[in-house]
Amino acid sequence: MTHALAISPYRHQPPRFSPQGETGSYRVRRLREACVCPPREAHEHLLAKGIAVVKSPYTRFDGLERSEDLELLLAVLCKHRGSDGKPALLTANTVMGNPDFEAIESSDFKEYTWMDLEKSYENAGDSERVLSLMQEGIQEGLWLPQFHGREHVNVARG
Repeated sequence: MTHALAISPYRHQPPRFSPQGETGSYRVRRLREACVCPPREAHEHLLAKGIAVVKSPYTRFDGLERSEDLELLLAVLCKHRGSDGKPALLTANTVMGNPDFEAIESSDFKEYTWMDLEKSYENAGDSERVLSLMQEGIQEGLWLPQFHGREHVNVARG
């Protein structure tokens, strides 16, 4: 996969901050609607079984980055330099894909299907530029992806 690298927009424009003060739970709801998180029914089923998913920071605040998230983060990294003059570098644990919940459901839950990182961002909404921004961050010495796993679930394979 190749991406055209452009001059960093965050180096030439002040960062835009969201006046709404978007919360993690809103982002998770938005991602769930985009089919990259389990459906609400699964969430409610876990709650009914006494599993306190609402107390977990992973279910409350975790989600895919939006383009704006990455722009703002790269702007901050760019501003801070070490004694060697180099900008701050973020080593980002990177998961390479997500469950494809629609495909799993369409197989009547008999087959596990995943979507790669590119498709995950395409489906997430507001994330269409994330991969190109990551490439730009790599080019500028601000972003270092580190393999964290293929996906964040344990799948019985056999």
